[in-house]
This record gives sequence, structure tokens and C-alpha cells, in this order.
Amino acid sequence: MQIQEERIEKAKVPVEEPKTKSVEAQTIFRDSEAQTNPYSPEYIIDKENVPEVLSIANFNFGKGLPACNIEMELID
Repeated sequence: MQIQEERIEKAKVPVEEPKTKSVEAQTIFRDSEAQTNPYSPEYIIDKENVPEVLSIANFNFGKGLPACNIEMELID
């Protein structure tokens, strides 16, 4: 396939760049790495009535979360 001479000549003409551009940057950091842990107020637990939900209170990202099958069974 032969390229037309006219198209070759048009490609040789320099195109002027705009004076301003919109530029975006992608970093190596994920959004989850930039977020902090949510606020959790201090609490006092009645030793006779321990809420079941506290059995998963020590889970956080990288230590039980995201939950795998073992953690899901504990949560259920």
C-alpha cells in the first residue's frame, strides 16, 4: 500500500502547540493508603454483658480485613 505524497507532505508541517494545557498526574499511591482510620470513641464494657460485635473490633486493614473465609465465619 503506497502512501499518497500529499499526506506525507502534510505530516512534515509542524503543528503549533497550544499556550496552555490540562495535565493530570498518576501517583503510585492508592486512595486507601492515604485514608486514616475513622474516629472511634473510648468505651467501657460491662464484663457481664459483652456485645458480640466486639469479637471483630480488633480487625483492621491488613489484620483481618478485607475479610477472608475464616473471618467471614467469625462474623457470621
